[in-house]
Amino acid sequence: MGRELSAKSAVDRRTGCLFCGNAEGRFSSEEHVVALALGNSVESGLVSTELVIPPGEVCDKCNRRRLSLRDKALAEWPPISVFRSLGQIRNRRGRLVDAVADTRWHLKIDADDPRIFELWAIASTDATSGRDEVARALCKVAVEMRWLEDAVDARSERWNATAAAAIGGPLPPGLTLGLRQPDSIASIDLTPDAQVLVDAQSARLRMCCQLWVVGLRLSLLLDTPPPPLPDTAWWAVDPESGALSGPETMWASFAGQATRATRVHLERDESQLREGLRLPTGDEGSHLSLHPGQPDSPRSG
Repeated sequence: MGRELSAKSAVDRRTGCLFCGNAEGRFSSEEHVVALALGNSVESGLVSTELVIPPGEVCDKCNRRRLSLRDKALAEWPPISVFRSLGQIRNRRGRLVDAVADTRWHLKIDADDPRIFELWAIASTDATSGRDEVARALCKVAVEMRWLEDAVDARSERWNATAAAAIGGPLPPGLTLGLRQPDSIASIDLTPDAQVLVDAQSARLRMCCQLWVVGLRLSLLLDTPPPPLPDTAWWAVDPESGALSGPETMWASFAGQATRATRVHLERDESQLREGLRLPTGDEGSHLSLHPGQPDSPRSG
């Protein structure tokens, strides 16, 4: 797959599909710059206008197959999945989801007041976590955000390697992926957004793409040194393997007081219970609402 798509990095994308350059096939669907599963839908209540590429620019084959795989990988990357679960971001079917595999949880509840809690989440970010696919997902976001600002440049030759990576090709040399966690619960903003900054004076593509989803900030840099940001992990493309290298895990901690504490009884066999802590956000009728600090009006549990 990689070799096949790397040859396509030389295709003429000035017309046809924004990613593969193919002018044949169907172009019937709009393409969401940020995945619906990450809150880029009016139904989520997080945005009033969805960030999309209109029909006619991305072929259905890329949109519904190749780019859909990138969206899925991004939404299910363990660090993203942790915050998506905590933020109760609903999927495209309107359902809440649990954090995926490769995450570990530890919850401590105050013995005297069960509303007071401390929560730790540890997420895998090693080579098996799908971090390379996350970088490809950000390549997709970068190309599409550039198209919204300057369609001619987004279709120019200097974007070919980035567009090829977005549909499964090799990651461009000089690419760096960054992930920044919020410094407190109060600073978490679940609204999805994206931007791309491009060096217009360089013949080569030098750019920085920022993606804000589920309270996290992801950065994709190309031929640009990472800035010294706090609470940020960085992964860079290894010149020999062509894969990302960097931190193997990330963790986050939360502390605060819930509005109320509710005991949830699950009507199921003990043998069917999942091992470890499971946040009660996936069961119909259950709800987890976390609020930092002291509530304005204390309530009984």
